[in-house]
Amino acid sequence: MEKRFGTYRIIFFIYLYINMKCPYINIFNLDKELFQNIDKMGGWEYLTKKYNKEAKDKKNYLETNQDLQVKNYLEYMGAFRKIIIDIIVKKTTNKMSKDKKHINKYKSFLKNNNLNKHIIASALGSTNLTSDYDITFGGPGSYLLIKCIIENFNKINLKNIPTMTQIFDSNFYLMPDLVITNSNINRFKNKNINLFQVNGNHMIPIPNSKDITNLELLKLKNKKDDNRKLTSKNLKKRYNKLLKLGEEMDVFIYQDNYKNSIIKSKLDFFNKIMEIKETEIEAYFCLSTVLTVVYGIQLKKIDEIEKILIQDNFLVGAVENIIDLYKHQSHSFVNNKDKIRNLSVKVSKYIYRIFFNLDYYLKKGDLKTRQKCKHYFKKKNINYEELKKLTNEMLFFRKNSDNFSQLEIEKYKQKIDKFIKVFKLNKPLKFGKKHEIFDLFKELDERTLFIYKKKSKTLKKEIKRNKKTRKG
Repeated sequence: MEKRFGTYRIIFFIYLYINMKCPYINIFNLDKELFQNIDKMGGWEYLTKKYNKEAKDKKNYLETNQDLQVKNYLEYMGAFRKIIIDIIVKKTTNKMSKDKKHINKYKSFLKNNNLNKHIIASALGSTNLTSDYDITFGGPGSYLLIKCIIENFNKINLKNIPTMTQIFDSNFYLMPDLVITNSNINRFKNKNINLFQVNGNHMIPIPNSKDITNLELLKLKNKKDDNRKLTSKNLKKRYNKLLKLGEEMDVFIYQDNYKNSIIKSKLDFFNKIMEIKETEIEAYFCLSTVLTVVYGIQLKKIDEIEKILIQDNFLVGAVENIIDLYKHQSHSFVNNKDKIRNLSVKVSKYIYRIFFNLDYYLKKGDLKTRQKCKHYFKKKNINYEELKKLTNEMLFFRKNSDNFSQLEIEKYKQKIDKFIKVFKLNKPLKFGKKHEIFDLFKELDERTLFIYKKKSKTLKKEIKRNKKTRKG
């Protein structure tokens, strides 16, 4: 009887299996469904947080709540964002090339050459699965590429977080990549604007004069006090402003009527670049920092760049990374031992960049500057070489922690704890609060004093008063 019942049971399940209706999945419309899912969940930030948690727990399985495995989602959407951008850029440049009215603006620059040959797109940064994907565009009409990417993405009609920044952690930049040929190089020579050749016609303007670096340090005051929130509304406003500024720069660099440009001097040109950098999302404000960090460290071109930079460029690079360190560390700080460790390893890249810039600042400076630095560290009982060694160890761990065993990670925690103690990372870093290591810069150059001050009460009152006036 039991055998017969068992046989019926097997037959019943076979019947169910054969007659079960499979769920209908429109493979050709799957992208839309994935977009809607990521929109509901909270975008790239949600995925990366969930992935990091799963990676930490060494989980690798499909969950029963019908969510896609996070790693698969990140891999797919990470590749998909690149494809979306590539297709839009290609179709936009093709359309621009066929638009006679558009091409006529650049007749002297193009000289019957295809516009596509003069468009550059640089995507730098980490290849980590959770990393952002940012692109800098250059060339005639390059601001229109950003315009078309945004317009096409808006057609998806996402409700919660409808921008590329929030969905894909992708941002688009217009500076400092330039395309320079014999047709437009005199525009720069006539205004004594120096250029660094990256590759072929791809060049970067060099802010290697005191008047420009003074302007950069003034801009860093804005960055220190910058509290703009990355809401959808604010992001759209900033991109609209970026497109306007990009068009103004396009006239001077590439268009035939460049003499009618609002840029009349070297100072105008660099001021416009800094205005663009300040408008871009999560970008360095200063060209000096882009050159020392992006081209000097990340692209390993420091030997070439060092020859054409002045001491001030490295001072600006160090100061901007101090600001980034304080802001990112304090904004992400959670009073939990493991989270403090994790955050400290994460922000070690800023400390490395500060020391990198300081090394070249001292190298470019005179004997008096080096002695002043040496005297400061001696007075504060700070071993500079030990600081750099410890920072390099954190950076090594940051890059290679995925290859560490759990036992190796546990051993490394002692070094991490020492790093936290030395750099006072066990509490949120605050501007205006004493910090023996980073207080060095106010001893070296009084133009950096603004880093060590809290936001003035007068300015706060002025902002409050202006808000009341606007309400009235």
